[in-house]
Amino acid sequence: FIMKKAIRIIPYLLVLGVSLVLLVMVGIGDAYRVYPQMNADKLASLGEVVQGSLNSYLNSGLPVHQFVGFDPLTAPLLQSEKSIYNLQVKNSRGEIVFSASGAAAIDQKALYRESDLQSAKQREPDNALAYEIEESEDFYRIVFPLRNKFELAGSLELFSLKSDVNNRISKIFFPIWIITAIILIVFAFFLSFQLSGKN
Repeated sequence: FIMKKAIRIIPYLLVLGVSLVLLVMVGIGDAYRVYPQMNADKLASLGEVVQGSLNSYLNSGLPVHQFVGFDPLTAPLLQSEKSIYNLQVKNSRGEIVFSASGAAAIDQKALYRESDLQSAKQREPDNALAYEIEESEDFYRIVFPLRNKFELAGSLELFSLKSDVNNRISKIFFPIWIITAIILIVFAFFLSFQLSGKN
């Protein structure tokens, strides 16, 4: 009797299960398409705050390596936004002059390419707030040009781990998978009860 009931229930569970799984998978696909861009835009906005402070300093005619207050400027960002892995400032020769205190070191030999998160407008050379979004195997890197009144004086680089983005998406959808399983279990009990009543 139990086996017979199970055979009758399984097709209904399969239809509901496949439908729910497909629905969740579509949501996950959209999340992987949209969330990295949202995260990059948010980090770019934070980076522009630091960029603005550094550019104001550079416009006074002082070299970037003499900037005082980099750690007080960046520490609140690192504390409030955990997806920022590191912040670095480089001079016009590409040498690191500042690296955010307490942040993990970055492999300077890693290869970066233009990210799909980069838009054409953000690369306009005459845009003072333009920034470049690049990515390596492990990181997203947002590069902000630092300028004085006459020329490019260096760059600000903001790093974010790709795995952090993936982990956040996984954490968002883990409860949804649990709810999906619960729905299937409840539906199985309900269907079993309905079939028992008919018998």
